[in-house]
Amino acid sequence: MKEQKKTALQYFHSGEPQAIRCLEIRLQDLLSGYDEPYVGVMKEYRHLRFDSFRDHFEWEETYSVRITYTFSGLSWESVECEDREEALEIAAGVTDPYVEVESPEELDVSEEVRKFWVKVSNLRLK
Repeated sequence: MKEQKKTALQYFHSGEPQAIRCLEIRLQDLLSGYDEPYVGVMKEYRHLRFDSFRDHFEWEETYSVRITYTFSGLSWESVECEDREEALEIAAGVTDPYVEVESPEELDVSEEVRKFWVKVSNLRLK
């Protein structure tokens, strides 16, 4: 017999800090469009979908864009954003962030990847 997977509400009602943090991470990934395989304890949360969060929870969101530059090595930085729209514009390359590092052009960048990230905090029941 196949074991039934827990719902987001069941994880939340466990009251375990690790379970609640894992819920926040899964929600962050869903909101950010992150769809890479999970490892370790996060594998247990992979089945949860956005609807299960939207229907039962409220949360706070902050936005940033992670810009990865590839040159002789790999370097990245996270740019904090004022709101969702600014983050999406930076991620799409419409707007360039002000970043206090050496100009990537001076570093012979071979590739630049921009990813929109949402950080979730204060996950709570509606």
